[in-house]
Amino acid sequence: MNILATTDGSPHSIQVLTQVAALQAATGGEVVFVRVLNPLTDLGGVYAQSVAEATDEVRATWQKGLEEILADSGIANARPMVAVLAHKERAHKAIARVATEVGAEVVAMSSRGAGAIRHAIVGSVAMSVVGEWSGPTFLVGPRAAAPKDDGQPYHVLITDDGSPAAKTMVEAMAPLLDGTKTQATLI
Repeated sequence: MNILATTDGSPHSIQVLTQVAALQAATGGEVVFVRVLNPLTDLGGVYAQSVAEATDEVRATWQKGLEEILADSGIANARPMVAVLAHKERAHKAIARVATEVGAEVVAMSSRGAGAIRHAIVGSVAMSVVGEWSGPTFLVGPRAAAPKDDGQPYHVLITDDGSPAAKTMVEAMAPLLDGTKTQATLI
């Protein structure tokens, strides 16, 4: 199973890799670890002749940081990627675009679990990805424990609210998990 794992560079978002490592070990496939660069907000403090040069400088710095994180994660068959937002593109749309471009079957990301009121006011990239991308989304909450390496199957919880879209996701997950060392529970 090819997995697109996302980060915003925060320690919390990087925690998704502990779960992604276990999922990849159970299912195989490639991991692409992506961070989205917004030239309007992420170039502060970078002095260059042009926005393009500043973007390239930040991209190179972030790429090196992602490489180091992946090296420490122990994930086999993984590659880092910095995706630059297109003009007027939002982060959740860029994540969905990159997932399609790299052939991801699952998008994995951390969610801070800040609550409904904060999401209503500020928004949530994770929840926007769930609404934007047509494939399964693997969300890791703020209190997720690292998976145990005890030889047991990796356990995936699949939620179903009874909607046609949820049924589609359950059907999409079946072939991805078939023949893997994964146990799925449907709620």
